[in-house]
Amino acid sequence: MNQLSETSTQTTRSMHDALEQFYPQAVYVLTRRRTTLQLQPTNRHFTYHQWIDRALPVRPNYVGHYMNEAIRHVFPSNSSVTKTQFTHLFRDYLNHDQTIFNYFSTAVVHQMFVQYKSYLQSLVDNAPPVDYETVFQMVIQYLEQPTSTFPQTVLFIPDYEVLLESPQKNRNAIAFVESLIQWYVAHNRPIFTLYRRQLRHHHQGGFTDYETVNHFIQARRRAL
Repeated sequence: MNQLSETSTQTTRSMHDALEQFYPQAVYVLTRRRTTLQLQPTNRHFTYHQWIDRALPVRPNYVGHYMNEAIRHVFPSNSSVTKTQFTHLFRDYLNHDQTIFNYFSTAVVHQMFVQYKSYLQSLVDNAPPVDYETVFQMVIQYLEQPTSTFPQTVLFIPDYEVLLESPQKNRNAIAFVESLIQWYVAHNRPIFTLYRRQLRHHHQGGFTDYETVNHFIQARRRAL
């Protein structure tokens, strides 16, 4: 789920190469999942969480790799669903999906959530634990601050369109990407997504789609 198709991967690679040649600053590609893009230079690709870890001024106290362990810890022994099904239901619940309530009462789900947070807290010493869903909300709050800053880079997010195919399961990630787009546009920073294998340039007043990066470059030069 949330993986780029082979065609989109090839399109992303060629578009990144062209953007790198056009912009004097680094062009970073961000994806929700780990994907083999084979970009040049090789240090231009990050997952959302890897980029957040680099960009945020305060490093999150990540316990995301313990999420499934914590979810299994709160799995009720008398459940009518399997552990695998429960893990998916609970992960979706962290994205504000309501399907879990078809199987468990509100009170039971609330108690499981409290136990889940408590289990994660037991794995760290001081700062509250941050799982892979909560950190998206942290970044959104940071972006809303008037003093928020990010490095002077160009961003290309090719899998935003893929996230939108499952909006209920990707709500936090979608909100993160949309907040990031709004911030970059407000600060006149270049930011792009991929839409139907076209380059979508987000800017003041909306966005413009270009069949190729060369079409975007030509449009920019005409506007100068």
